[in-house]
Amino acid sequence: MVQLGVDAKGWRRFYCPVCGHVEWVAPGEQLPAHYTCPLCGVGRKTMLALDDPRLARHEVVFEEIAPGLFRADKRPPFREDFQHYSYILRHPRGLILYDAPPVVTAEAVDAIRAMGEPRLLVVSHQDFVGFAGDWAEALGIPAWMGEGDSPLPGNRFAPSEWVSEPVLLEDGLEVVPVPGHSAGSLAVYWEDSPSGPALLSGDAITVWQHDDGRTQLAFFQNPPAGEAIRELASRPVSVLASCGGHLKNAAEPLGRLLEMPGNCARPWRGETGGVWL
Repeated sequence: MVQLGVDAKGWRRFYCPVCGHVEWVAPGEQLPAHYTCPLCGVGRKTMLALDDPRLARHEVVFEEIAPGLFRADKRPPFREDFQHYSYILRHPRGLILYDAPPVVTAEAVDAIRAMGEPRLLVVSHQDFVGFAGDWAEALGIPAWMGEGDSPLPGNRFAPSEWVSEPVLLEDGLEVVPVPGHSAGSLAVYWEDSPSGPALLSGDAITVWQHDDGRTQLAFFQNPPAGEAIRELASRPVSVLASCGGHLKNAAEPLGRLLEMPGNCARPWRGETGGVWL
């Protein structure tokens, strides 16, 4: 089991409970007084050292949202505007983790191993690298990231492979570059999952739950949407799992999304593009 706090070379790590960013600090140094998180912008006082006892109150909660597809969430949750999820595909040839779960605990490692044999961790894009390296080490699996991306400043994650072309892991199971939201965004498509065709899109497509109960579905990028993510969205999709949430029976709204001229949006700016459900 990976040990959190200070690593063997003396690097300290700090965790942002607002967004999940993990900051590495060189041996003998501290976070500077003027530090701000590169993802959410909170200050130094919000960050928790990984050996801070307050971090013990943070846990991973797993939910099977569809047969063979699990979602990992955090309690207490991230701040609403930075809420994001990771996912686990229970493939017969081994578990595929899509983004690292939000914290690393012995209980979470045991829960994942109880689902099956871990095989691979795929990082959707650079914003949510978080504990990717720790999870890969804890489970003894490789971690992939898209070529063109890099971890946010301060995070020293080093993937075992940079992905630049589609990778067929098994018949009907693919890792596909979908640049647009970030240069190295990766999606996973599992055609014959027990729940029907499943698309894990990261932030290339967003499923955004709004306070009024409506769901906004949009390509999470500047227009026009990239060819690779449009091609995936045009395939049969029963379950769409994004960083922001999931959508069942997704083929029909994805079809509507593809037909709309205003199909791209950045919801944190209040943009109204995409499909509203």
